[in-house]
Amino acid sequence: MYTVLMDKFANGDPSNNQFFNSPYKWDWRETQLHFGGDLKGLILKLDYIQGMGVKAIYLSGTIFLNMIWQADSYSPLDFSILDPHWGTIDDWVNFVDILHAHGIRNHVRRVINEHNTSCQLPVFWQDDGTIQPVMGHDGCYESDFDQYGDMDAFGLHPPGSDRLRKWKPSIMDKLTTFSCMTTTALDIDAIRVDKSTQLTINGLTAWASATCACATNLGKKNFYITSEVTGGDTFGSLYLGCGHTLTILPPWIFPLSNGLDGYVFHYSIYRSLIRFLGVDDKLVLTSDLNTNFITAWNQMLVTNDFLNPDTGLADPKHLFRNKQF
Repeated sequence: MYTVLMDKFANGDPSNNQFFNSPYKWDWRETQLHFGGDLKGLILKLDYIQGMGVKAIYLSGTIFLNMIWQADSYSPLDFSILDPHWGTIDDWVNFVDILHAHGIRNHVRRVINEHNTSCQLPVFWQDDGTIQPVMGHDGCYESDFDQYGDMDAFGLHPPGSDRLRKWKPSIMDKLTTFSCMTTTALDIDAIRVDKSTQLTINGLTAWASATCACATNLGKKNFYITSEVTGGDTFGSLYLGCGHTLTILPPWIFPLSNGLDGYVFHYSIYRSLIRFLGVDDKLVLTSDLNTNFITAWNQMLVTNDFLNPDTGLADPKHLFRNKQF
């Protein structure tokens, strides 16, 4: 898989560099401003990428409209509008056709207010894979967004601290519909979820299962959903496959559903590697993997659901690396 930070990659259409004619937005000499990379530029490099044997391209950031001065594409404003700096819908259609002609897959990255006491909260989980009881709950506001949560990148609260209440059926219906629309329109073959452990497990599993079902209906085989996992091994295993803990064995937590297919950046492996290399001997969380990687894999075989949901066969799909790009 080849990661592309689109704006910094290749400028194939200078006419969209200053799409909104905003000052101090584009300067190819500045690292913090727009460089001008776009779909047409990426197309020009596909022969080079194909020549390296790459079978999938991961488009880092969001493909939708971003804050004007944020060139990294990690500041989405509107998930119904494609970022015009990258290209038009016609450019996307052309890009995907040419990409698939090169035998390469397209992998992208993907938020009335009355208080009531009848609202239901999702299930919360601890780092060791046990359920966290909810204490002192006196209701919530009838909103699509919650009034609590964790803005920190690595998370200080149990899962469920995301902004959207994905456990509400009305919210999940919108998310799954949007996901299917995007997958269909842009012919997506894989999705990376950013910081999945900030989501509720129930919500992620419902969304992932619906998205994979949509992909199957489109004739896609082995559609791949992956994510970063910031917690320890037993915590991350809750999000993988049908959900697995040391105390919950088959038929699993979600026997008829499927969460993540694999981890794209497993922080437990990362922290073990840092300790193994002697960079930081204290960088460890509860239930982190062993620094002996043979032992670590044996641990994951016990704690992780490595079965392919389509074939029922063992099929580990983790993508390990030690940095983001």
